[in-house]
Amino acid sequence: MNAMNPKHSFLSRRTLGIAAIGAAATLLLASCGGGGNSADTSTPSDYNTKDPGTVQLQVTHRVAITVSMPDLSAIVAPATPATLDQAGYNALPTVTKTINIGLDHRHAPISTDNFLGYLNSGAYANTIFHRVIAGFVAQGGGYTVATDGTLTHIATNAAITLESRNGLANTRGTLAMARTTDANSATSEFYFNLVNNVGPAPFLVNLDYQSADAPGYAVFGTVMDQASLDVMDAIAKIRTDSSDRPLGNVTITSITVK
Repeated sequence: MNAMNPKHSFLSRRTLGIAAIGAAATLLLASCGGGGNSADTSTPSDYNTKDPGTVQLQVTHRVAITVSMPDLSAIVAPATPATLDQAGYNALPTVTKTINIGLDHRHAPISTDNFLGYLNSGAYANTIFHRVIAGFVAQGGGYTVATDGTLTHIATNAAITLESRNGLANTRGTLAMARTTDANSATSEFYFNLVNNVGPAPFLVNLDYQSADAPGYAVFGTVMDQASLDVMDAIAKIRTDSSDRPLGNVTITSITVK
């Protein structure tokens, strides 16, 4: 399998001893309708000047992500998702799952518009979750994969401005933009927080804004229900290679605004 091109968006591998947090974080959501809603979606006057975790995430758009992934229930003991080899994953049937997410245009207008732009153009179709680290994040939105396993990065638009001071935090189940070491470099790639990556102790990783030298990553959405969290947790169980790529592809087959 090809290694990731370092120029593309990534989240660095952090401490691998991170303990997964079992309880789902409370999802603080405003009601909305399909595509837009009746809630106030205007950008706050103090936009992008707030500390992480100081605002309530407000859902302005609902999106359904359908994925095709290995059917882990078909694994026969004593094998487990963590011990199954590449041939074993190749032999597994696939199953279709849905991840329901909500986007917060009010607090993250740039990131939300960017994500919806890729979505509406069809760019995310057939992309995979190419980096999954249990107890950390599941990252996608950047690559398609050929039948021989070769990865191809999708065409991207101009990079966007970082919105990591929008008051939202990298808690379990939230959706954020991936980027390179350049703060304003995010394009198509996104990630889901599999645990609370908010620091300090007992959380070993802090993906939130800390300072100008540690600007963090911009949260702009969240999973909407426990079933969607369960899908993310199942993705995290798939064994990965040395590049953190799942041995069984998790492919976005459709992604639509509800």
